[in-house]
Amino acid sequence: MSTSITTTTAPLIQIATTQMTFYSPIILLIVGIISCLCNFITFTSPQLRKSSCAFYFLLSSIFELFVVTFGLISRFAADHLGSTLINTDRAYCKLRAYLVSILPLIATYMILLSSIDRCLSSSVSARLRLFGQMKVAYVASAVAILLAFVSGLHILIGYDLRPRCAALPGVFAMYDSMFVVFWLGVIPHVLMLLFGFLTLMNVRRTKQRIAVKPAKNANISDQQQEGHKQKTDAQLMMMMLVQVGLSFILIMTRMIYYAYYVLGPSLTDSHDSKKCTTSIYIWLHKIQHIQNIFIFLYHLIPINTKHHKTMVENNMLAPLSTTTQASIRIATTEMTYYSPIVLLIVGIISCLCNFITFTSPQLRKSSCAFYFLLSSIFELFGVTFGLISRFAADHLGSTLINTDRAYCKLRAYLVSILPLIATYMILLSSIDRCLSSSVSARLRLFGQMKVAYVASAVAILLAFVSGLHILIGYDLRPRCAALPGAFAMYDSMFVVFWLGVIPHVLMLLFGFLTLMNVRRTRQRVAAKPSTNVNAPNQRQKCRKQKTDAQLMMMMLVQVGLSFILIMTRMIYYAYYVLGPSLTGYDKLVGSFLMSFTTQVYYANYCKSFYIYTLSSGLFRRVFVQRVTYYPRKVLNLRKPIKANMSDDKTDDTQTDVDAVTRGIRRQR
Repeated sequence: MSTSITTTTAPLIQIATTQMTFYSPIILLIVGIISCLCNFITFTSPQLRKSSCAFYFLLSSIFELFVVTFGLISRFAADHLGSTLINTDRAYCKLRAYLVSILPLIATYMILLSSIDRCLSSSVSARLRLFGQMKVAYVASAVAILLAFVSGLHILIGYDLRPRCAALPGVFAMYDSMFVVFWLGVIPHVLMLLFGFLTLMNVRRTKQRIAVKPAKNANISDQQQEGHKQKTDAQLMMMMLVQVGLSFILIMTRMIYYAYYVLGPSLTDSHDSKKCTTSIYIWLHKIQHIQNIFIFLYHLIPINTKHHKTMVENNMLAPLSTTTQASIRIATTEMTYYSPIVLLIVGIISCLCNFITFTSPQLRKSSCAFYFLLSSIFELFGVTFGLISRFAADHLGSTLINTDRAYCKLRAYLVSILPLIATYMILLSSIDRCLSSSVSARLRLFGQMKVAYVASAVAILLAFVSGLHILIGYDLRPRCAALPGAFAMYDSMFVVFWLGVIPHVLMLLFGFLTLMNVRRTRQRVAAKPSTNVNAPNQRQKCRKQKTDAQLMMMMLVQVGLSFILIMTRMIYYAYYVLGPSLTGYDKLVGSFLMSFTTQVYYANYCKSFYIYTLSSGLFRRVFVQRVTYYPRKVLNLRKPIKANMSDDKTDDTQTDVDAVTRGIRRQR
């Protein structure tokens, strides 16, 4: 049955891949060229020509134009126009591999420089604000371009025809993969987030200083000019923040799969599926370099909107505004009503099914499965307590959170700490898989159960201790909220970095190291001559290796998807807490987005069972066996399961099932 499904699915995947690689480049090329040209027209205007941030955006658009045109046209020619130049001409092979990495890197550097520029320009220090001048922008952009070209010189050396255009295998391929994932992806985008976060802090600090500082008499003309400059800077800052957030999500999506694609196990049986998925992630990478005009256009419109302001003052847009606001309110109310119910049902089922599976005899002695089990337990606590308490406050008329001081502190503490512990367990599972897959026997000893007990206890204790400030700083003011000022700033950084960025970046790092270990181990096994060993021991070792491989795949998929969902929440949370205070329509939209990202945040802790089920055949088999065993036990049915000895794959599967059955019966 599975063979017929595969035979039917494979042509569909091939057709989808062909159509996507044919039409997507055409659409992206048209949209991308229009995007870059419109950016060029806008950022060369007299109003923005003297702004260092606009200068960085201009350079970014120029290099993105080169990326889109050269990268898409060369790929389209190779895929559909019969061009074989990349696999026949050595110089072109090296040049294309070099440019398709360096040109996007320069465009990324320009966005990073814009985030640094906004951070320094918004500083309360006059000395730091001097770095926002145009002469500094010229030097910084020249240094960034030179750094990008120099950092990629290894590509010109290591890429060649082998017989197709590819990197030198071995150490160079490993270094090139790390260069792409970290130097082109993780490092610049994490720095963007960091400087964007610091910019929001600077803006908030500046507003507090302005509120305290008494107003002085000044020339009206100078005052109007200064106000106009501040509005322009605020719009450029908003453009930078939105650009950084969206770029981070798109690039990280690409880099997570790229690391798995390059360093992960070869998927020979699903080559078409792998090719289709790879094509999708390539186009995500290209989309990241063409979305700027739509972000910039949306946020540049308020700079010159006198006609729109006049229409609003004359109530010409009042009916449309009223209708839109009512629609947003209805959408927010419906989302906060139905989403918690759906997530609560889905999350409880997910956690209970995980508990049933990870307590099976086959997985009970695995340290990685133990971490997954603890993660599911704390996810169950986090989802039930967090969603039920929020739903009660939003729709059941509960006012306990704003009337009871102890409950205010306890809820604020638990809705942060319980998800943090669940995240720590996934982080420990990634560390466990990294150490267990190491070629060092000493490091593999850390994959034992006694180490897992100690590590999980330390992680739980660390989580509870790290959040003690919440019990101190949260109180009724008159609603349940954090102490304003320095504490609110610290609490926001705690949520964004300690709960979000740091553990998930560490997950990605250890996941990447795990893939490297797997690849290194396979090379050692391929080089090592086979020796005669006892057949039962060999079968048991093979079964253990299959279990470890399945757990590793579950960990990698869990880490990648968690990273995307949590970062979506944390990026908007940082802006919502530290950004400018919203009023009117903007406040309504902000409330909707905050509610949406909250649902995304809780969805991250409801997905694990479905991720494990889709990514692991072992997990599916063990779960089905556990679920079908208990009805038979209640009904006193003892129907034996016979193994099909004619099929090796079925025999291995049945052996696993029999082992689980014997383990469960032994409990009786």
